[in-house]
Amino acid sequence: MAASNAEAEAFKAQGNAALSAQKFDEAADLYTKAIELDPSNHVYFSNRSAAYLSAGNGAKALEDAEACIAANPTWAKGFSRKGAALHKLQRLPEAVAAFEQGLTIDPSNAALKSGLEDVKRAMAANPFSDIVAWCSTQPRFAAHMSDPAFVSRLKLLSGGPQMLSTIGDDPRIMEVIGARLGIDLSGAGGPPGGAAGPGPSDGKTAAEREAEAKAKKEAEERAAEEAARAEAEAGMTEEERAELEAERKAKAEAEAKKAEADKAKDEGNTFYKARKFDEAVACYDRAIAMVPEEVTYKLNKAAAIFEAGDSDGCVALCEEVVETARGQRPIPWAKIAKAFARMAAVKQRAGDIAGAIDLYEKAQAESASAPIDRRIKQLRKQLAEKEALDYLDAEKGKEAKERGNEAFKSCNFTDAIDHYSEAIRRDPENPIYWTNRATAKCKVMDFGGALDDSVKAIKIDPSYAKAYARKARIEMFSKLFHKALDTVMEGLSKDEDNVELRQVNTELQAKIQAAMYAPPDPERQERAMQDPEIAGIMRDPMTQQALRDLGTDPSAMSRIMSDPGMSLKLNRLILAGVVSFGGPGAARGGDDE
Repeated sequence: MAASNAEAEAFKAQGNAALSAQKFDEAADLYTKAIELDPSNHVYFSNRSAAYLSAGNGAKALEDAEACIAANPTWAKGFSRKGAALHKLQRLPEAVAAFEQGLTIDPSNAALKSGLEDVKRAMAANPFSDIVAWCSTQPRFAAHMSDPAFVSRLKLLSGGPQMLSTIGDDPRIMEVIGARLGIDLSGAGGPPGGAAGPGPSDGKTAAEREAEAKAKKEAEERAAEEAARAEAEAGMTEEERAELEAERKAKAEAEAKKAEADKAKDEGNTFYKARKFDEAVACYDRAIAMVPEEVTYKLNKAAAIFEAGDSDGCVALCEEVVETARGQRPIPWAKIAKAFARMAAVKQRAGDIAGAIDLYEKAQAESASAPIDRRIKQLRKQLAEKEALDYLDAEKGKEAKERGNEAFKSCNFTDAIDHYSEAIRRDPENPIYWTNRATAKCKVMDFGGALDDSVKAIKIDPSYAKAYARKARIEMFSKLFHKALDTVMEGLSKDEDNVELRQVNTELQAKIQAAMYAPPDPERQERAMQDPEIAGIMRDPMTQQALRDLGTDPSAMSRIMSDPGMSLKLNRLILAGVVSFGGPGAARGGDDE
């Protein structure tokens, strides 16, 4: 039993400390634990009543006050608790009765006297505090008093004029208010559509009045907090008061020390911005010495020594921050993330991009940040570029190409593609590897990839005739004959004697002759017109005129084909299937626009 009492007293002491620190819910929970261990102790109910009242819960505060009085009816402070709770609930006449009953037990009790005076002042400011009793003495309202709903509304009104909004629209209540105030409120709502009354005549703006009201409210809240704290302390023993005072003193000293440390930190930040890192570090060290558990100061110091060139010191300090912060409650995730980011910057400066990415990702896992996310993406790109650059080796590229050639000769085209790809990674600026891979891709029917490789080879070396021939062959296989013609013409402009290009050109000329007199294919014409180049040629007025001439005068062919520019355009249209001379109206190549 003694152990339980001691434990209950310990919970009460903890509750007192929480109440003093304005942690009202925590205080109520601690007093509840004390009550569970010793439900006969009236002080525990009294203290919990104070906690509930400070938290704004007047109903629960009243319940505990009544429990306190039931446990010890001769303890005057229980009535003080009850009066305070009733005051909170705006049950002012009952609050007066509670305080007066307590004073019969202890006439000199300061808390009871003060509480009674507060209620009386509130009643003086509230003409409706005793409205229920007053109505009971008024014959004109006798009939209304038999209606429980009316009486309930009167009780609400006794809390003050501000309770009117909760009462609802009851003309009987307005009649009572008018009678009590001695004025006629029969038209209290004002005439419908009537003009608003004049505004305040104090000469102040709405913003000024709002600011004054806000300041007044804050002052009242502070006063209420102080009153609640004073009331809580009134029930403490001398020992408890001494403990509380020691806690307050320690808290004040800690706050003063933190303010001084923050000042040193701010000075350090000023030096840091001026790139005076030694001076900044000295300021941060002063802050750390005053409040060593505040990791912000260490993070700032880590940044300063990093800029000063001490990478190892920066990492060591950041690791210390991570360890310290993980033990704090609540855990400052953002500061842990910042420590990892600082360490990542060290890795990045040292050229360890992979290590920097790893640490930045750890920072993101602690506390996501858009700037860090962007930095990770940039570093990944840099890493890929660096790895590709480190992989370059022309000799190994040649070896890979030879392996590809052997695989190609063995008709193992998939392996050939892999070897040529390796050669490209080793030496991406060699066009031969790209054309070789294009040839191998054609063997596995990957014409899109083959075309891309041919284009890349031409981009690397615009004079490499074999790449043009390879591209033209792919375009011919894809039935893009007009594009193949353009490719061959471009290649021959670079190397007019190239045998392979001449061979492709001969094949294309044969295609032109065959296509010139082939029957028109409407579907092919429609597909060809989706090509912007073909559509552009067809819109050319000179092309349109040439087609009209061919449609009416077959002898115009020799004249048109003698013009190199028009000849090339017409050949493109023929190879695309847009123009032919093998059917009625075929030479027109479609309707005139």
